[in-house]
Amino acid sequence: MKLTPYSRINNVLEGKEIDRIPFTVYWLMFPRGEAERKLRNEGVAIVERVPLYHIEYPNIELISREYFENGKRLINKEYHTPVGTVSSLFTKESTNDTSWWQSDYYIKKTEDYRIMEYQSDSEMVQPIAERLIKLHRIRSWSFDKGFWHKENK
Repeated sequence: MKLTPYSRINNVLEGKEIDRIPFTVYWLMFPRGEAERKLRNEGVAIVERVPLYHIEYPNIELISREYFENGKRLINKEYHTPVGTVSSLFTKESTNDTSWWQSDYYIKKTEDYRIMEYQSDSEMVQPIAERLIKLHRIRSWSFDKGFWHKENK
């Protein structure tokens, strides 16, 4: 039985039989051009991450400042709350420029726990209906364009 990449992934998630181990790559990290076509012909599945919610923090201001230092791309994130401020530093990965690595953490002293607890208690998770619609569109795109086709189920 020869399965499509979509069927392989679904079968694994549902505990069903597969013809070979599925291999996936996030679309952002997928090579373009001839290498892309070759990988897709070999059965590699392209995946797009689609968050279905976002988090709101009422009464908290998030300030992000991106800059370069010693040839590295950095971002400093600060949470300003009614009970205090915490900050963290992230460094951009240099190899493929797709990942941020946290190099400094929000909790640096005992008082920071109270600030992070305030942030955590204030957290409001909001579903994003538009993301559900986007997810449906992605499943409907042709696999030939790099994504699965809903008829391949």
